[in-house]
Amino acid sequence: MGDKDTKTKKFIEKNRIFADVFNYFIYDGEQVIKPDDLQQLDTTEIVLNNEPPIDKKSVKKYRDVIKHWAIKRDDKATYVLLAVENQSEIHYAMPVRSMLYDALRYANQIENIADDNIKNKKLKSSEEFLSGLLQTDKIMPIITIVINFSGKLWNAPTALKQMFHNFDERLIKYVKDYEINLIDPVAIGIENFNKFMTELREVLLCIKYSKDKEKLYNAVKNDKAFEHVPNEAVSLINTLTGSKMKLSKDKEESNMCEAIEGLIEDGRKEGRKEGIKEGIKEGIKEGQFTALLNLIKSGVITIKQAADSLNMSEKSFKKQLSDYGYVI
Repeated sequence: MGDKDTKTKKFIEKNRIFADVFNYFIYDGEQVIKPDDLQQLDTTEIVLNNEPPIDKKSVKKYRDVIKHWAIKRDDKATYVLLAVENQSEIHYAMPVRSMLYDALRYANQIENIADDNIKNKKLKSSEEFLSGLLQTDKIMPIITIVINFSGKLWNAPTALKQMFHNFDERLIKYVKDYEINLIDPVAIGIENFNKFMTELREVLLCIKYSKDKEKLYNAVKNDKAFEHVPNEAVSLINTLTGSKMKLSKDKEESNMCEAIEGLIEDGRKEGRKEGIKEGIKEGIKEGQFTALLNLIKSGVITIKQAADSLNMSEKSFKKQLSDYGYVI
């Protein structure tokens, strides 16, 4: 697992960050899912081998993060499985991949219920023995959200039907679709970032503007939240965006406004250095042109010979002379 994948998994695994993802996506920022109501689950999904003997270890798939959520209302509780897939790169088969994970988890639920029914001798009818389930048995729904951490606008399919060739409409309407739930920071409007209630907001906003530090600074310079960002989040931002923002050495949080401003200034200094270098190169080149021009005018060398000495075509050499204001 790469550094990006390891860090995003560790970050999203935190209950308060995980809850923030789903409260943003499902409840528009309302704090419905409480971190204390989440329980971490094993991320391994078993793919059963249809050929006997069945070897459950033959194929394994690993989700990034999956948690059990107990919705408590009055004296009753409803249970839901919530999963997150972190994508540091855009995945062009994500609908199939996400659908497979969900299907495997549903299959595992059914298998676990069936095992319990057999163990406790609950099965009576032929229908119950066929499926391993009682008519009253239920499974938990699964909601999977994909987070695009790549810094690029998601340009891959978001639904299974988008992956098919064009088919007869009479045929395709009978194919069941599967759409992914996607959080794509580049596509999120700036006004919607305040629906996140944790440092996930700062991480995703930095990803949105990762290609333009000036825009990023303008977006955060008056934002007090960016003055107190946990170092782990800043480190994740650096890993995902290739930035080199400095972390506070004596505190557990950093002032990202100052860090971003420092990056911009470093960029300007580097630009000035490059400008000076280019200026020196241009000065040398112009000096060479002046010397070569004098040799051409005195008949010592031809224009072609002068151009060859600079590894240029005769046409390019003449254009350069013109750019410098020389006429020959």
